[in-house]
Amino acid sequence: MRSSLLGISLLLGAGCGAGQRAQDGGSCAPVVFADPALEAAVRQALSAGAGPITADQAAQFGATIEANHLSSLQGLECLVNLSGVRSSGGSISDLSPLAGLVRLTGVEVPDNQVTSLAPLSAHPLLKQILAPNNRIQNLAGLSLPAVSVTVCSWLDLTGNPIASADLASACAQGWYVTWDGPDGGAAGSCGTNAACVRP
Repeated sequence: MRSSLLGISLLLGAGCGAGQRAQDGGSCAPVVFADPALEAAVRQALSAGAGPITADQAAQFGATIEANHLSSLQGLECLVNLSGVRSSGGSISDLSPLAGLVRLTGVEVPDNQVTSLAPLSAHPLLKQILAPNNRIQNLAGLSLPAVSVTVCSWLDLTGNPIASADLASACAQGWYVTWDGPDGGAAGSCGTNAACVRP
């Protein structure tokens, strides 16, 4: 059974932090989305009407954003307090817009075209990376945060052509990891995280 991310909630009054720095640099003034469906989802979550979305508005959003069938996550880098992303059935290949979002607790991107999880390194609160049926061949550059005894730390790589050595490295970091074998081999799992409910 897959653990689900928290539903949408807004954190009002949160500090701008990286969002203010991005605004000063111009990249989030205003926020620009490459995918109209993602922009629509963010506008709905923020109750933002027509007109530019400012860096200050983007920094107020501190929950999970959900939008399926996306081609790009560009624009999410400005939502500096974002806690989760859920998007399935699209053509997302690049997770780099999430690289600086250190408040992320979960990322769900099943059935996309993601090739690397490296942008999700150095996220101290991250507890779930669910990326089945993508194009991930190795885990180069991915460093997972420490596991919790009360929260399931789960890395789902089923349906990806992951090499055995990379799987062993992920298992050694203590997370609960699920996968299919390389080239369609046998499914498997590893990890001793007692907080995880085995699917």
